[in-house]
Amino acid sequence: MNDMLWDNRFKVLRLEGEGSRKFLHGQTSADILKANEDLPIKACCLSTSGKIRCILELILTSKGAEICILA
Repeated sequence: MNDMLWDNRFKVLRLEGEGSRKFLHGQTSADILKANEDLPIKACCLSTSGKIRCILELILTSKGAEICILA
């Protein structure tokens, strides 16, 4: 069973473009560069000093990413 919270109850931010994966890799706690497409990923958005800014789930796509901010 998938324990992710991904469904239609949350608003989704779409990030498009070739550099989406590299950008997210630098902004989150997840290893985005090695992540599979179309599978939800749990991550934290980090400040430049490494502090947690928000908790999110994201799905990488062939065109970019879909991001759901949970808290």
